[in-house]
Amino acid sequence: MTKTTMLPRLRRAAGLGLVAMLAAGCQDTIVKAIGPENEPELTVQANYFSYFADNMDNVYDEITAEFNFADTAAAVIHRNFVHHGSGRLVLVDAVGDTVYNSGLEWNLDLKSQAGVPGRWKAFIGLYGARGRVDVRVQTLDAPVED
Repeated sequence: MTKTTMLPRLRRAAGLGLVAMLAAGCQDTIVKAIGPENEPELTVQANYFSYFADNMDNVYDEITAEFNFADTAAAVIHRNFVHHGSGRLVLVDAVGDTVYNSGLEWNLDLKSQAGVPGRWKAFIGLYGARGRVDVRVQTLDAPVED
């Protein structure tokens, strides 16, 4: 083969190789929202909030809920397992002040800052999350159930 006939073949092969590399780089999972396959469970009661979702795979979503809270501080129970991506829990008291802001942790019991009793809001943000969300907010004197 001469140099002039080999050059177009090399260009074509290089082009096909570049296309193959780009296609392989785009093989990440599809961005998803929480759906039925995650078996989501939201519980909102007086002095209690919980959210559970399992089998997450590259989930980008936000969950917001309001609940009545009669105490000034809350126990925040984390039983999450987010092994890829991240998640965040934010609690806002009755006057709009942030009393808790943390990543979704594994097997951790924490306490919020003091806030104003009344209608509190919980925000959960999921960012490329894989795994499980299992978080509860309750009064400090309530027993922690696993």
